[in-house]
Amino acid sequence: MTETVNDFACFEGDTSDVPLDIRRLAVRLKRGATIDYGDDCLFDTLIDNADEVRKSLNADFLDLYIDEENRVAWAEGVDGERSFLKKPGLQANNVGFFLAAATALLERRQDGHENPAEWVTTKTSLKERFTKANAKLEGDGRGSVSSAFDAAYRAGRQWHWIDDTGCGEDRCRVTPHVAALIERGFAAELLAGMNEDTEGELADAE
Repeated sequence: MTETVNDFACFEGDTSDVPLDIRRLAVRLKRGATIDYGDDCLFDTLIDNADEVRKSLNADFLDLYIDEENRVAWAEGVDGERSFLKKPGLQANNVGFFLAAATALLERRQDGHENPAEWVTTKTSLKERFTKANAKLEGDGRGSVSSAFDAAYRAGRQWHWIDDTGCGEDRCRVTPHVAALIERGFAAELLAGMNEDTEGELADAE
């Protein structure tokens, strides 16, 4: 019997027929990475092999979301990015921070800055926007605005809304992830989800 040779095998016993670079892409996405304009070659590879990458993600109950206009892609639960609303610890300050980042991005675009590398803002500006979005944080038992902002900023980096790599101490960039979520209507879904949670709490209290 002639032994079949698997040209895509990476180790002994490997039966996958998916090329190595596609597998690496899928693994990065499964680990929560965002593929964006920062690596055009990698993003183009993803576009060219989206079906194979999606097939790999689907095996783990994940789906591939691609926004070609903003050149950003990520893996998400099969119920979509709204699954974020089910994450423990979602609070009004997360909503406020997203809205702060979104308004900063829209302002940069209105000023003619369409290149994501130019979506630069300052932490000070974000904090001011965040404070306006969370005007009731002070004195309501949830701590100071400063501590809430610091926590929300850390979460924003984790969720790829903000990137401060290579930036000065007070500077950061709003990412294409935020642009894609705005165009997808995520801000409205996020606020709706928070309203649902609030209504549930009120019902429980009654």
